[in-house]
Amino acid sequence: DDFETYVESDHAHVSFAICGIDISEDFFDVVIALSSDAMSSNDGADIEMFVQACIQIKGAASTLEQQKMLLEARLCQDKVAEHFYKMKHWQQEAVHKLDAMGTGTPP
Repeated sequence: DDFETYVESDHAHVSFAICGIDISEDFFDVVIALSSDAMSSNDGADIEMFVQACIQIKGAASTLEQQKMLLEARLCQDKVAEHFYKMKHWQQEAVHKLDAMGTGTPP
């Protein structure tokens, strides 16, 4: 909580801006997501993972947006993969039921 309070301060915004890091409203979401990619699931990011995530998003604000879009693309890819898995499972069930009824497609 102390760190989050500090990061919301003008001093922190200036300090991070000097380092080339734009602290926007998405900053912590992206940092946590980047950190969790590196260390699986954890309650928070340790200092090393936080610094690595900051290095990844260092630069223009467009870098932060690129990281955010990459994370969104990964989430979308996961949803599409899950959808195709469910469709394949449903198709296999349907073929199995049709075969059981004797109306399946011939080999």
